[in-house]
Amino acid sequence: MESWARQAVAAGASPKEAAGAALIAGHWARSMSRYLGISPSEYWNKHLAGVVGPGSLDYAAGSMHVLGQAAMRRSEKPFEKFHEDALNEANSHQEFWDYGESPLLGLPVKVGEDRIRKSRSRHPDVTMEDWQRLPEIISGASEVAELAKHHKWPKESKAFVAEVDGETFVVLGAPRKKHGGYFEVLSLFKGTSTGALNWLAQAGKNRRSLTGVGGGPNAAQAQSVNTPGRTGPNSSSSSVKITNLFASYKKKPNFDLDPAQAAKAVSRGKNISRKTLDKIAKLLQDKDQTLRALLDNPKQAGQILNALQKDGVIQKTNANVYWDSKTTPKIKDFGDPGRGRITQQGKLLVESSLLGAVLPDFGLLQVSPPWLLNVLGRNLDHLGRLKARGGAWDLSQDLLQAVDMVLAAEAGPKAVDQLRQYIAQQTLPGMEQEHSHGARAKALALALVGNKPNAFREKLKALAKAAGRDAKGRESMFGTLSADDAFYQQFGRVESLGQPLNPGVDLEQPVRVVQVKPQFEGRKAYEFTKGQGRKDLKKAVIGNYINNNTGWNINLSGGNVDTQSVLFYVFL
Repeated sequence: MESWARQAVAAGASPKEAAGAALIAGHWARSMSRYLGISPSEYWNKHLAGVVGPGSLDYAAGSMHVLGQAAMRRSEKPFEKFHEDALNEANSHQEFWDYGESPLLGLPVKVGEDRIRKSRSRHPDVTMEDWQRLPEIISGASEVAELAKHHKWPKESKAFVAEVDGETFVVLGAPRKKHGGYFEVLSLFKGTSTGALNWLAQAGKNRRSLTGVGGGPNAAQAQSVNTPGRTGPNSSSSSVKITNLFASYKKKPNFDLDPAQAAKAVSRGKNISRKTLDKIAKLLQDKDQTLRALLDNPKQAGQILNALQKDGVIQKTNANVYWDSKTTPKIKDFGDPGRGRITQQGKLLVESSLLGAVLPDFGLLQVSPPWLLNVLGRNLDHLGRLKARGGAWDLSQDLLQAVDMVLAAEAGPKAVDQLRQYIAQQTLPGMEQEHSHGARAKALALALVGNKPNAFREKLKALAKAAGRDAKGRESMFGTLSADDAFYQQFGRVESLGQPLNPGVDLEQPVRVVQVKPQFEGRKAYEFTKGQGRKDLKKAVIGNYINNNTGWNINLSGGNVDTQSVLFYVFL
C-alpha cells in the first residue's frame, strides 16, 4: 500500500488523502483479487492505478468498495458486471450541480453527480430528463415536510412536493452548513412511487405548508412563483392534489367489514359463474372504471346483484343488506330507476366476493393497493376461465403467491427492479429448500408490476385461449402446448434471476432465524413490513450471521435490522 500511496502523491494527491485512499483501495484490491484469482498488486496495476488523481482517489476507491460490497450481496448481476460498474464509478469525479435558490427554503440547491447516479439506480422510473427539470420542480414546490428522525437520514431532512406539467414530484434532501449554506438534494421520486410513499409517510404531523399563514419568512416569495405552463403553489388544484398526496399515506383497510362476514363473502366467490365474471369484466372494460366505481352506478350495481342472485351468491331474504330504498325491493327491482342504490356494506360484500373469486385470501385483498385490485377486477373473466379449466391452468395459487411477493417487496407499478431484487434474494445458496414461491408465481409477480394493464390482460387472454383449445383437443399453430409451456410462452421464465456470483460459496445457515420460523407459521410476509409485525420480526432475528467463505457479514442487530433483507430467510 505504501507504493500505491506514493503513486497517488505523484499524481497530485495530498499525503493525507493518498494514505487514506490507499488503505481503502488496498482493502478493495484484496477483496477483488480473490474473485479474479490474481494478486492484489496485479489487481492494483491493472485496474486502480489509472484512477488516481488530485482529489479523486479517496472518492474513487471508497465508492468502488461500497458499491461492490452492496452489489455482490443484493443484485443478480454477474461479478464481471459489478466490476465494470465499480470501475465506471471510480473514474467519475464528485461534482456538484448548482440549481439556483429555492423560494421555499431560501437556500441555494445543489446535488452531487453521485447522488443522481445512486438515486437513478434505485428509482429507474425517474429519468435523466426528470433530473434536468429539477430547477422547475424546485421553483414550483408548494409543500415542505419536516421528516421524522431516522438513523439513516441527516438531521433536519426535508421533503418538498411540486407538480410540473401534470406530474407530481417529491424532492428529498437536507440543509448543509458548509460553503455558506445550501440544500443538498438526496433523492428525486415520482409522487406515486414506493420511495415517495415511504419517505412521506414518516413526515406525519410535521408536515407544514410554507405558502400560507405561518409560512415563515420565505412564504411571500414562494407565493409569487407561478410560471406559465406549470401548476404553481397558487393553483388550487395543485394544493388539493398535494394535500391528498400526503393524506393518502395513512393506509386504511380496503374493506371495512367484520372479519367473519368478510371471510364468508370471499368464500362465496367460488360460487360465481364464469358468465357473471365475463359480464362484469366487460362492464369494467367498456366503462373504463374500477369495480368500486362501477358499483356506485345504481343501474350497473343492479345488473351485478341480479347476476349474483342467479348464481346463489346472495339471497332474496337479504335484499335489505345490499340495497337501500324506502321500501325493500324484490330482487328483480335491483337497479330500477328511482328504486335506490346499493348500500355501502353491500358494495364491500359484493366487491370482496368478486375479487375473492380469483384471489381467495381476504388478508391479501384487505391490504392490496388500489392499482392491484383494479388489475384483478379487469381480468375477472380470463382468470375465471383459467380457474374453471382447472389443473395446471388454474393460476389461483400462483396469483396468491405473486400478490404476496409484490406486497412484501413493497413494489408499486413499474418498480420492476425493486421486485427483481427481492426475488433475487430467494436464490442465495443454501436457502433453496426454504422457498415456497414457485417459478410461475415469480413470473406473474413481475408481470403484475412491470406490464401496463392492457399488456397484462392480453397475456392472460392468450393463456385463457390456449386453455380453451386444450380443453377441446385442438392444436395451435405451435402444436399442443402444456399449461406450463403456454404460461411461460406469455410470461417468460425467471430461473436465471439472482444466481449466486460464486457457485462455490458455502453460506452458513443462519440457525437462529430458522429456529424462529415456527412462531411465524401461517402468517404472510407482507405482515412484517410495517407495524407490530416488523417489531416482532426484528426482536426474533437479532444477531450476527457470517458467511465464512467470503467474509460477508449480515448484521441483524438491534434497531438496524433491515426487515427486507431477512424476510426471505423466514418466509420464502
